[in-house]
Amino acid sequence: LEREGYDVGYQTNVDTQREPWTLMTAQALVCAGHDEYWTFEIRRGFEQACDAGIHLAFLGANQCYWQIRYEDAERTLVEYRSKRNDPVKDAARKTVLWRDLDAPRPESRMIGVRYAGGITSTDELLSYEVVDGAESDPWGEAFANRAPLPELVGYEWDGLDPAFEPPDLVRFLRCRDERSNADCVRWRAPSGALVFAAGSLALAHG
Repeated sequence: LEREGYDVGYQTNVDTQREPWTLMTAQALVCAGHDEYWTFEIRRGFEQACDAGIHLAFLGANQCYWQIRYEDAERTLVEYRSKRNDPVKDAARKTVLWRDLDAPRPESRMIGVRYAGGITSTDELLSYEVVDGAESDPWGEAFANRAPLPELVGYEWDGLDPAFEPPDLVRFLRCRDERSNADCVRWRAPSGALVFAAGSLALAHG
């Protein structure tokens, strides 16, 4: 991005936790990889940015999967993975899967895809196939030859949520697998913000 002349800024999850309003200064937000553990404040910051029309790109997979919190001046990441064992009283901040909160907040509602158990070893990566019609989209012109894209799916991947149809959805790539499918998609949030999800940790390597 820097080489192509884009004005790029960087911050850690702790930066976002402390000052989520800083996300509002961007035109687009990019999560680069395997960002699995998010606090309530981090997710709220991303959702508020998207609601304000700021575009989102998720370039990995299994992102925003568990809700966690920080303690000890952000030196300790706390995750009980159990509503019953977590001593915090606020049900909205229990450290469980976002989709398992009393008021469920599946990651697919923000990302467009979700982790559903797709995992393999790093030496058994799978292939993405170009979806019919993807090459006709301006973002899909690179797929005009329709050739499969080997070793881009894994070692974890995300697929579309059957309980959620993202609006204005364009699916570029798909991998069908008995464990779960992987999908590389773009969709448009109600605010008009575009959301891109790579659907695979390995896509960035290609």
